[in-house]
Amino acid sequence: MARAKTGLGAHSSEDTRLALIRAAERLFAERGIDAISLREVSAEAGQGNNSAVSYHFQSREGLIDAILERHSIPIHNRWDAQLDLLERQNAVTLRLLVEMLTLPIVAKLDDPDGGWAYLSIAAQLSVNPRMPLVHRPVGMRPPVLRLIGSMMPFTKAPFELLAYRFERISSTIYTSAVIFHRIAVESGSAFPRAAFESDLVDALTLAIEMPSSPSTLDALAGAHGIVPPAPPMPVP
Repeated sequence: MARAKTGLGAHSSEDTRLALIRAAERLFAERGIDAISLREVSAEAGQGNNSAVSYHFQSREGLIDAILERHSIPIHNRWDAQLDLLERQNAVTLRLLVEMLTLPIVAKLDDPDGGWAYLSIAAQLSVNPRMPLVHRPVGMRPPVLRLIGSMMPFTKAPFELLAYRFERISSTIYTSAVIFHRIAVESGSAFPRAAFESDLVDALTLAIEMPSSPSTLDALAGAHGIVPPAPPMPVP
């Protein structure tokens, strides 16, 4: 009869899994998610077994999803709690929603346990044609769809453009945070982050609520019969 795992064994497995995640965060952020082999991740984590990543995560995609979940799920839980409060107070505004979306992500710059690496990896995924960020499982969790759904009534863009607008917003948040960090390191300047954050929220709020120009609407009018990509929508 098979013996049950001991608590020590389970703890050791969790430690190994976290060590692999942290090693992958460092390497993927510094050198690129497609430039690192899984053997390199295992070696960086101090694992003698070259198959450690495959054992714990099955694949590169599984490892990346674990990285995203480690950092994103606490943010998503915060979104849910803040939305509950705003809805109870009948205080929902677009700017508050955009702040709710943006500021916890930018705050990962202050997280010494892989925060900058997470931002770098998410920014890379936002333009990755093979595993785009918006198609990862963490991007389709109910808190994400709920927050997007709360923003939908404020947009004045035609339905055909919503998928492009909302994916652009996601990409802009992560890449902007990475750019802010890079410029700060390169210049050594102490540019006030509050000003950067407020300007980013300004830009994203405008991107959601700005109506399409006449030239855009004219271009859409000539695209009859083309099926637009579906925007992310809230779950029932």
